[in-house]
Amino acid sequence: MQRRMTKTVVLALAAALIVGVAPQAQAQTTHNWNVADGSWEEPTNWDSGLLPIEGDTVSVRNGGILRITAATGPQPAIGELKHIRWVGDDSTIIQTGGTITTKIWMGGTTDGTYRLEGGVLNDPSTPRQLDMCGLNATGHVGHFVQTGGTANIATLRMIYKGNKGKAYFDVEDGVANITRIRMAYDLSQNSTAIITQSGGTVTVANDIKMGTKVGDGSIVPGAAIYNLDAGELTIKGATPFAFSVTGQPPAQPVYVDLDGGAMNLLGSWDFATLTGIEYADFRAFGEAATADNLGFEEVTLFETTYTRITATVPDPTLPGDANRNGFVDDTDLAILLGNWESEPLVISTWELGNFTEISLGDTDVDDSDLAVLLGNWTGPPPAGAAVPEPATLVLLGLGGLSVLRRRRK
Repeated sequence: MQRRMTKTVVLALAAALIVGVAPQAQAQTTHNWNVADGSWEEPTNWDSGLLPIEGDTVSVRNGGILRITAATGPQPAIGELKHIRWVGDDSTIIQTGGTITTKIWMGGTTDGTYRLEGGVLNDPSTPRQLDMCGLNATGHVGHFVQTGGTANIATLRMIYKGNKGKAYFDVEDGVANITRIRMAYDLSQNSTAIITQSGGTVTVANDIKMGTKVGDGSIVPGAAIYNLDAGELTIKGATPFAFSVTGQPPAQPVYVDLDGGAMNLLGSWDFATLTGIEYADFRAFGEAATADNLGFEEVTLFETTYTRITATVPDPTLPGDANRNGFVDDTDLAILLGNWESEPLVISTWELGNFTEISLGDTDVDDSDLAVLLGNWTGPPPAGAAVPEPATLVLLGLGGLSVLRRRRK
């Protein structure tokens, strides 16, 4: 009996000893970035001395640069974090590879930037979001720049809940898949939310809401602008845009400007239905959209009918516009007069003032070209000068021609 009891005690002590020396699971914690420039995969770059794991929170607020790379494998996956929180104090995260899944708060109390150059950034589950200047922001800037890779974002929320910051989302290349976009939304005060797409592909599953709940007029609403310069924007929702969420027009600029690329909207759209959206403000090349500067074409995407909307480039060959700058003015008149009745062996081109059919044997700059120029005169004249009347232009032209003829004699 004594032996059995002794053996039992020894086994119990051994078990306790084993448990005592066995490695313990890392508790969920917050990891603060504490170097000026370094890799996520280096434990000593974190104040905890540990790599963040699933469920942890990351804070980058020291003004440094945190780099997420594929150094530890082709596509190393970082476990789903609770937050990357407070990307601020002029800090920057640069992702060139790997896969990371997290909710991100940036620019909330100080300026912060996230650059996605490669790899995958996942923000897939509700209520997660890429939250830019979304909490207690007062004049701070959140900046997301995508030059490659893939961003999968549940909600892109740019300025929210009575804040006064600035949020910039730039897509230069790569793929951005976003469920919904909210820009200067829900009582955002005197704020700015701007998306600039100069390339790549942006696909929005639901909609884009732009502008502020104006409420009782006690706040200054925010500005919301989507600049589509190049690339492709596709919105899959049946109601793609909402420009005001309380039935009141916003007090600051809220518009979509198409300067290039293509915007694809579900179903059939034309100029009337597009501009018929309540408080809609669409622009082309910075000017008010018209039936002449927007083009509409039905296309099939995802086995469904969409309308592809593009900005129509102004005609660069306005008759009389010798320098092709979109205006017929005194500069073009000077070019034409300078090449009047060119030498017989010299074939005058458009740029020299020949606006009539060269193919029909008209190789000279003459009175027919002058008539074309005067008939399409647009200005503008030099600042502060009066616009000459067509009759005055004719007299000026004839006077210049007489001088040229006397010189040639």
